[in-house]
Amino acid sequence: MFKLFTIFLFFSCAMVCAQTIAIDSSVPVEELIETHLFDGCIEVSNVSSSVNGSVIGLTSFGTFSKSTSNFPFDNGIVLSTGNTNSAGNTVITANLNEGDTNWGTDSDLEDELGITNTFNATSIEFDFISALDKVRFEYILASEEYLQSAYICNNQDVFALLIREASSAGPYTNIANVGPQNDPISPGSIHPEIFGFCSAKN
Repeated sequence: MFKLFTIFLFFSCAMVCAQTIAIDSSVPVEELIETHLFDGCIEVSNVSSSVNGSVIGLTSFGTFSKSTSNFPFDNGIVLSTGNTNSAGNTVITANLNEGDTNWGTDSDLEDELGITNTFNATSIEFDFISALDKVRFEYILASEEYLQSAYICNNQDVFALLIREASSAGPYTNIANVGPQNDPISPGSIHPEIFGFCSAKN
C-alpha cells in the first residue's frame, strides 16, 4: 500500500564548504525537488517554499555538483541561510553573514524541535508517494559555527527533515537526528570537546 507523505526540508545555518563545488541557484523549487532530490520510484507533488531568502532578495536554495572537488556527494540540492551561490563556485574566506532578522523562520520547525527565535530558515514542502517501503535521505550539514567555539556549544542552527502522512493534521516527526537522545542535527549536537566551553557531543 502506498502512503502519501508531506515532507519539509529545513536548513537553518550559514553554509560554507572547504572545497569548491558548482552551484546553480537558477533552478525553480519544483524542479529542484522533482528532478534533483529523488532518483526513481518516487512521485512528487505540491512542491512549495514559502520561507526562504527571497524576502531579502536572496536565492537560498539550488543544486550542486561536486565538479572537480573531492566532495563526498556527486550532486544534490543546497538549502542555505544566505545566498546559495556563496556555498560554492568560488572560495570565500570571509565570514558569511548574508541573512538578517527580516528573513524569519517556519513555525513547524520551531514547534517540532522545541526551539524559538530562529531566523533565516529555508524550507521546502512537498508531498511524495514511494513505490518502495523505504526512502533514504543523505545530507551534510555545513556551518561556519564549527569554526567559532563561542557559538558551537549553545547555538540554534539546525537541519531538520520533517515528515507526516499527507492526510494527517497532526505534528511532524523530525527524521534527521543523531545520538541516543535523537538530538536534532546542528553544530551544537555534533562536535568535539571545545576546551573551556563544552564537552564533546555525539
